[in-house]
Amino acid sequence: MTADSNSEQEPGLAALFALLSTSIPGIPEGLHYPRQLRRIAGVAGVPIEPEYDLDAYLADLRKRLYGADAGDAAGEGESADAEREDEGAAAAQWGMLCPSPVEADVEPVADLRDGLAAALAEPDGARRAEMLNEMSRQYGLFPAVDDEGRPRVLPTRVDVVSCLAAVLVPAAMLLAPAERRERMRTCADLECGTLFLDRTHSARRRYCSAKCTSRASTRRHRERRAGTATEGRGLGPG
Repeated sequence: MTADSNSEQEPGLAALFALLSTSIPGIPEGLHYPRQLRRIAGVAGVPIEPEYDLDAYLADLRKRLYGADAGDAAGEGESADAEREDEGAAAAQWGMLCPSPVEADVEPVADLRDGLAAALAEPDGARRAEMLNEMSRQYGLFPAVDDEGRPRVLPTRVDVVSCLAAVLVPAAMLLAPAERRERMRTCADLECGTLFLDRTHSARRRYCSAKCTSRASTRRHRERRAGTATEGRGLGPG
């Protein structure tokens, strides 16, 4: 999501809007590719297995075979080791490491998206709560705390859709109250269409970011200039 800066402090909401949006960078016309799921997981802060990297594997193999004196290869191997350490730390903090997405994961995540969208669009509060609670049960989500006592929601199954649901379903629950749902907006910029949460006091925000506001302003300015030029050309003698 390229939305407001406050939402960037809430990875779950940012990832939820990224999933629900259909015209943001990397997600044109819905979900089609595993890399889109990887992007959403990154926004959500879900630690995910790295994609297979042949160069990194060969660098690591050279280091193992020839030791630290293998020149540039050793440096590449050390970089790969550092990345694995970072992934391990993230997995330990989150509680697990999400598998790397594959083609078979796209449809289940699309079903998750559609379920969340339907729940948030449901006008009846009791029914909306029932739908979100059922999704929590469907994906085997349970409350937990990490080693520092911070609350988390974790899935009982370690697959891509369940790992994403552990972040996205609670985020949707944050939007369940009517007063928050009413502040959900679609960016008015024709080139964007991103969903965002309007946090302004007046609740009249139209664009998800300063970039879209500027782009729309520039477009209007050009249209006015083009209109003025057209009128000017029509004022000559008949």
